[in-house]
Amino acid sequence: MSKSPDGPQPSHLDGKTDHHPRSNDCQTYLLTRRPNYFLNILPELISYCAALGAWKTLQLGLPIYWVLPLLLSLGCSISSAQIEPNAGHWKTWVLTAGNQLRLLPPPDEAATREEIAQLKDIAKQRDAATLDQIVWWNAGPPGYRWTSIAIPPGPANATLHSRIMALLSVAIYDATVAAWDSKYAYQRLHPTAFDPSLTAALPNPRSPSYPSEHAVVAGAQ
Repeated sequence: MSKSPDGPQPSHLDGKTDHHPRSNDCQTYLLTRRPNYFLNILPELISYCAALGAWKTLQLGLPIYWVLPLLLSLGCSISSAQIEPNAGHWKTWVLTAGNQLRLLPPPDEAATREEIAQLKDIAKQRDAATLDQIVWWNAGPPGYRWTSIAIPPGPANATLHSRIMALLSVAIYDATVAAWDSKYAYQRLHPTAFDPSLTAALPNPRSPSYPSEHAVVAGAQ
């Protein structure tokens, strides 16, 4: 599979503010990015601190039983924090609002069971090539690969390529806001939560499953 292109990866959620980010200045970007971004890395920080605290407690010969429940409860509460539940209300470029394209409700329980059965059949067909494709598309945010392959081959054309990237980025951003509106409107569980016997190829993101942000971004191209 081809390698990930060099350079910074655009993010479909992290760093967005309630207004359009118009500056490429790194300091402005870091200072204005949403505080919820840091919630996404807190589970890893909590895990590290828990391990470090347990090790130090053992070194000092102190009882460890009293500190573990506190650390575990704190880590679990932060790990369960969902990704940007208000992103569906962010200001859009072309759409009037994120709910302009609100999807119909997801399938009922009977239809969901049929979908689970189909997913199990598909999971049995996974091979090394399929897993490679999954990893390749999951290298970054849903729009990452699309922005890396959008520029057509041939001589560089700054005007054309800039326009392509601008229109593509607007489409990806508005589609993602619309997806997040539907996600948190319906709060549909992930298939593996509905049926734990189903094995996912990748860890589930901390956001509702419907619609798939990868499918939405692909459809916006």
